[in-house]
Amino acid sequence: MSETKQAIERVDRGRFAKGQSGNPGGRAAVPAHIKEMLGELTPRAVEIMAETMGCDDPKLRFLAAQEILNRTLGKPKQDVALNVRTDAASAHFAALQSLTALAAAHSGPVLEHQPIVDVEPDVER
Repeated sequence: MSETKQAIERVDRGRFAKGQSGNPGGRAAVPAHIKEMLGELTPRAVEIMAETMGCDDPKLRFLAAQEILNRTLGKPKQDVALNVRTDAASAHFAALQSLTALAAAHSGPVLEHQPIVDVEPDVER
């Protein structure tokens, strides 16, 4: 296989230019002999999953059932909320807010109630 590699155009900060790809050939194809071997093993793999669903271990039964469902129906979609912060103070504040919400949702006292103490100095001018 003799392939000539083209230089990939990049713009500022090393990013790919519009319309360029870091992998122009795409994902490598699975060789035909490997596909054939896996195709021959597939019926046995399905049998093993079916047998595992009948075993005594509930964790294994669950995993087998989950794998069968994922392969027939597809994996469930997951919504992800992502908030990226570069400001450390804001990140710490957000973490404190999250901890406060967790503490409020907790089903019991997280900390013993402490009386509020006034710490302002009495300064007369």
